Amino acid sequence: RALTRDILVGRQLSAKTTQRTILVVLIMLIVLPLLSSEALIRTAASADYGADDVLKAFKQMQVGTATRKAYEDTLLRFIYYHNWFNGGSGCPRKGAGCSNWFYSRVWWIGIASSGQASSRDARGAPRPLANPVSDAQISAATVHAFNQMAAEQNDLYNYGVMPPEVLHTLSSPWTECATVGRRSRRKLFGISLLGTLITEKVDYAVDCPKNLRAL
Repeated sequence: RALTRDILVGRQLSAKTTQRTILVVLIMLIVLPLLSSEALIRTAASADYGADDVLKAFKQMQVGTATRKAYEDTLLRFIYYHNWFNGGSGCPRKGAGCSNWFYSRVWWIGIASSGQASSRDARGAPRPLANPVSDAQISAATVHAFNQMAAEQNDLYNYGVMPPEVLHTLSSPWTECATVGRRSRRKLFGISLLGTLITEKVDYAVDCPKNLRAL
């Protein structure tokens, strides 16, 4: 009987060891590819996801399937999530996350076009570029309301507030930047969060992407 009991115990231990070994192998097969550098390159950054959300909300607003408020909140959420002015000053709440944790921060937002770009209205008719540019502007009321919400926020990830000068910029009309490249017909319309000198925050004004680096 003792010998039989020992054999049963040995079989049970062997079966558990085999199960655990199989489980470890399966976990390694799933996790290791995710830890490779190639997987990290394939995974989109938060800026990519945010830009897609903004474009979707903008198009929905233009065809009437979403409100202007929904578009403006989506764009401001994208800008504040990647708040440039948290980058060097630290997070607004101790122990909570903010854009200071990441490399992706927003300093310019706008629309790029090649030639006579156009959008489509609810009937599918083309609209000239001037309309999308004017549609993209954010109202001052929405900007100040969102900034107030960010000031009172106390979550695991906090947006942080924008300087007063930037609040004015966010609700300003989108203007055209100079042509990018000598032979390029590409036009840029937008606003720069670094377009105004701000004491201890912006010591070099950059109003267009081409003034920051070559594109």
